[in-house]
Amino acid sequence: MKKEKFVILFAGAVGSSKSPIANYLSPKLNIPIFNNDAIRFEVI
Repeated sequence: MKKEKFVILFAGAVGSSKSPIANYLSPKLNIPIFNNDAIRFEVI
């Protein structure tokens, strides 16, 4: 059986609880979190 891939993207103002929501959902949905700031730092 083929497993579907999906992306959940959170966008919003600073302090709008994007990270806490992602940290809550990540283990429940068994999906990784990719932090945009961390990716930007690695690319630079």
